[in-house]
This record gives sequence, C-alpha cells and structure tokens, in this order.
Amino acid sequence: MTSMIQEEALINEYISSLSNYKMISYERLRSKRNNVFKVELIREDTTIKAVLKIYEGKQSKENCKKEYENLTIMKKNNIPAPDIIHFAQDWMLLTYIEGKLIVDLVDTLDSGGWVEALAHWLSDFHKLQKSGISYLKSDSNLRNFVYDGKKVYGLDFEQIEYGDPIEDLADICFFMLTNRPALVKAKDTMVRKLIASYERHSRRNMSDIARHILLSREKIREIRKIHKKK
Repeated sequence: MTSMIQEEALINEYISSLSNYKMISYERLRSKRNNVFKVELIREDTTIKAVLKIYEGKQSKENCKKEYENLTIMKKNNIPAPDIIHFAQDWMLLTYIEGKLIVDLVDTLDSGGWVEALAHWLSDFHKLQKSGISYLKSDSNLRNFVYDGKKVYGLDFEQIEYGDPIEDLADICFFMLTNRPALVKAKDTMVRKLIASYERHSRRNMSDIARHILLSREKIREIRKIHKKK
C-alpha cells in the first residue's frame, strides 16, 4: 500500500510539471479504477480547488483520452461537467465541483430540487447522439453526480456508451431504490418524481421503466460478481 509520504510525493510530481502551481493540501477521493485526489493549489496568489485524476491499468492512456474527448463534448454542448485545467497522456487536472453527491442526498431520503435537476441533466445529456443513437452515461453510479444547489453536474466520463436512454434512467432508479435504506416508501416517491420529471423534460414516454429496472438489477448483479472475483 502506498504510504502518505509516497502519495504526497506522487501528487507533487504531477503538480510540479505545471507552470506556477503549488500544492497546499490534498485528499484522496473514492475511486475503484484510478487514483483520484481533491487538491488545493495556489497559483499567483490565487487559491483553487481541483481534482487530479491519474489513470491506472493497461488502458490508462486510452481512458484518459476518452474522458478528455467526452468532457470536451460536454463543454461544447453546455452539459454541466468539470472543466479541464490540464490534459496529459495518462492524467488530467479538472475543476472541483462544490456540492453534495447525489448518493448522499438519496441516502438521507432528501427529495428536494436535485431530483428535478438530475432529470434535466439526463434529458439534455441524452439529446447528444452519435449516428442517430443517444449517448448513455453507462456508469450511472450515484457518486457520479453532484448537486450544487441549483444544477446537477455529471462526473466520470470514461465509459460513455450508446443506446436507449431508458437504460440509463433504469440504472439510476435501481441504485436509488436499493441504496440503504433500501426499498422504503420515500425511495419509491423519489423515483416516481424523477421519472415524471424526466418525461416532462425529454418528452419521452417511460411507461416501460419497471421492466428495465428489473433488467438493470440483473446487469448490475453480474457486474458486482465480476468485481468481487478481481
């Protein structure tokens, strides 16, 4: 396991390659695939918070390039997501989004303005298409969305796929229903509100969503089995 001293030295190695940036502090963020850190930096007497993302594995360069390209598309189409401060072969420095993770809001059974904001984000995101097929967030873990009090931002764009938007919505509904506390009445109300808001923003009929939530359950179970074997 990497010690804190080694970890800090690693981060400083990346930050020192940038002109006039100096690290004040850092905090490791949760990530299954990569090394991700929230860093506080100073540059020319200005303090900024950012996210340093160091890609791991055999496809580190490919995944970094994918996320760079996808974040560029998000920016071009005004889809709320982190801005790119610096891009290199296998790492990026991104703006840090202040706010609350959707997973935490769901866990506290908060059904406030974030539900409408998430539906709005998903609707706008699904309007993006490649060869006439909608973009899918694919990795719809609730930790990949943050609410700043006004709008939702998407995080982590390595694994964009293409297909029917109902698949994305069903995955999110499944996570909302099954995160602890699981399958309580407040969660059912929350999910129904999200679906109704999404239908209104997207002008799509989601009447088949229940069947797709069951399909999501099976898909996510298989993914979790694979992760346990690793």
